[in-house]
Amino acid sequence: AVAIIRNGGVVVYPTDSGYALGCQLENKQALERICQIRRLDDKHNFTLLCRDLSEISLYARVDNGAFRLLKNN
Repeated sequence: AVAIIRNGGVVVYPTDSGYALGCQLENKQALERICQIRRLDDKHNFTLLCRDLSEISLYARVDNGAFRLLKNN
């Protein structure tokens, strides 16, 4: 799956309630492919998966209280 994502592909992965499609965040063509497959409009919000809590700061501002809440749950 990692090789597929790194090469610009789209993968299917299991979640707690079904399956999801995933790709590399910076790959606009792969994101467009997911929108095409799922028939989503260009305003659809995607879920961001982070390897750990420290990676969140690369994409969002999280205040100390919110970070503690995430860390403890």
